[in-house]
Order: sequence, then structure tokens, then C-alpha cells
Amino acid sequence: FIYLIFQCKAMECEGENTEYQACGNPCYPTCGDREGENCGDLGPCGEGCFCKKGFVFDGKKDCISVDNC
Repeated sequence: FIYLIFQCKAMECEGENTEYQACGNPCYPTCGDREGENCGDLGPCGEGCFCKKGFVFDGKKDCISVDNC
């Protein structure tokens, strides 16, 4: 028998205040839509990098604190 061991490493995210999620909200929360609900039907979830809790997408490339909205 041959045994193969694979070690999966979670995707590393660029930018501060981001984290990898296997099933994150495909509608990014923003200052104007903090719950990320106003994008229409984008499906149940998506894999990738998302803003950490307490942060929202600034509409450009960064996740900012909700306190900065």
C-alpha cells in the first residue's frame, strides 16, 4: 500500500484585516451596506479572502474598521 499525506494550507490573504473563508458572503459588507445584503442573488457563499469581523470593504481594495465609516 502507498499512503500519501497531503497537508492543505489555507489561502493566505493580502492586505490587513482580511482572512480566508471557505464559505464567505459573496456580497462584501461596506460602509453603506454593513450586512452585505444589497448585491442581489450571488449564491449562498464563496471561497476566498474576506474582511474580518468588525471591518468592511472600502470599495477600492482594503478592509477598514466600521468605526471609520
